[in-house]
Amino acid sequence: MTIIRAALAAALILGVFAAPLAVTAQQSNSVPLIGFLPLGSPSSAYDRSLVEAFRQGLRDAGIVENRDVVLDVAWTRSESAVSQAVIKLLQRGAKLLIPVGTTASMAVKRQAPATPILFISVGNPPGSGSSRACHAREETSPDSATSSRS
Repeated sequence: MTIIRAALAAALILGVFAAPLAVTAQQSNSVPLIGFLPLGSPSSAYDRSLVEAFRQGLRDAGIVENRDVVLDVAWTRSESAVSQAVIKLLQRGAKLLIPVGTTASMAVKRQAPATPILFISVGNPPGSGSSRACHAREETSPDSATSSRS
């Protein structure tokens, strides 16, 4: 159930990225390439099921593979494999990279800082350095919490 929720959340977030990519694709008459970097092996039924859950999330969000986006799956097993996969995906024209896991996400961020990245399954993104905190913590002084009486 958690996998499906993650896939759906990823698809919804990807939908936000897909709209601008679709406009660009219409202008250049090509479908944007999305580089998906799952950890594991295509020979593992479980690992393949995670990729299929992501694809199902795209379909559930109304994104049709090979019409709206092309999903280029580059299986990885180590950080060095991620680096090689990122190079190949960028050479093939990836407009968005989707690494799975903290280690892979950090490797992609270091290697392709100018490319949009959608992180999946990253523990503590601000703490790991994969993203900045969205909201600064507001500090309130005792004076700001008081009100004057009329």
